[in-house]
Amino acid sequence: MKKSLLLFAAAAMVVAACCQKGDEGEIEIPLPDKDCDAEGFVNAIKSIEVINLQVDSNSFRISDADLRVTPNYYYFLTIPRGPWGIKGYWLMCYEKKSGKLQFSRDLQGRSRAECTYPCSSFVLGDTIVINDCGILKMYNHNGKFCGVIGDSKSNGVVLPLGNGYVCCDKEGNDNYSPDKCITLLDSAFNLADSYFAIPEMYKPVARINKNSNVYVINDTLRFMYHHIFRLHSFPDDKTYHFAATNPMPESELKNCGNTDTQASIEFTLRVINNGYARDFEELVENQDYMFFKYSMNRMSYYVLLSKCDNKVRCIKRNRDKIDTPIDVWAVMLSSKFLYSDGRYFYFKTQPASGAFNFLNTSKDILDTKQRAVLDTMQARMAQTEEQDFPLFFKIEF
Repeated sequence: MKKSLLLFAAAAMVVAACCQKGDEGEIEIPLPDKDCDAEGFVNAIKSIEVINLQVDSNSFRISDADLRVTPNYYYFLTIPRGPWGIKGYWLMCYEKKSGKLQFSRDLQGRSRAECTYPCSSFVLGDTIVINDCGILKMYNHNGKFCGVIGDSKSNGVVLPLGNGYVCCDKEGNDNYSPDKCITLLDSAFNLADSYFAIPEMYKPVARINKNSNVYVINDTLRFMYHHIFRLHSFPDDKTYHFAATNPMPESELKNCGNTDTQASIEFTLRVINNGYARDFEELVENQDYMFFKYSMNRMSYYVLLSKCDNKVRCIKRNRDKIDTPIDVWAVMLSSKFLYSDGRYFYFKTQPASGAFNFLNTSKDILDTKQRAVLDTMQARMAQTEEQDFPLFFKIEF
């Protein structure tokens, strides 16, 4: 316990120093608009593979699910997203090697082994841990409830960090630190420290309470803002500012969270018509690269940042033409990126038939890696009569 508290105390000191630096602690990385080095981006792709998953009556559920990857399994957790979303909190697990479904169960319920409302999740070894309104519940690859790790008292993202846990709550944690959005807990779930209050103006664009925009890599917490293109890191002293050529002015940022329908529509139209950089999202990272997307001037940009030298390479999606392998890569990268296990980046496309037809009609211009993907997809499609199942890929840079 003493060692754990000392670790968090040291982390908090570094965090405090980082917060005081302000702009001096920022690493500004210009995002190119013209000289994008798309060829360098493609050359950095070491491999891309179609993930082999069993196709059955459960397949439609993983089409809109959060993905977590362990050394031997893929876990999918569905969370209802509106009246037309999948009902219930379905947890499914597939074995990596065979692609076979291990189990599928609806966790919704009020018993100890069920979930009232899953807020976030992470993996420990080959198990998945789900934050159910603050209670961290563990399940194994057979769907067995393995017990409660502890009570984080957080309705946001909870992740292991160092010898304890970090909680990320956009509006603050009422039980520990209502005015701070980052809470450090020791291994016994006692408060170690709390820090970082999001400025009121930026709260609508801070996605700190979304599992897809908050993660831990190398005992470092990362979280991102949305339209102002800042990526914060704790407990180190790095803040990445991705500087687009047409950033959204601060006068517009205050309108991001406007709940009035008409005002929200007007804001969206102004942003699109002025071509402001927006929708900084789907950030994934491994030991060597960061990848993310954004939109600007009615174009979609897919960005690859080399961490060793902060070199940026990107691909722009031109919706008016598909003439080269780079154009094909742009369409493939428009799929939704879900997760990084520290080596591979995982993304999905849906339905399988649409993805296959696109590559098949473009086969005359495909490069070697794209042709291999097409061949794998063709073999998968031939194995089942169902053609609308989601396809998942892993890509390595």
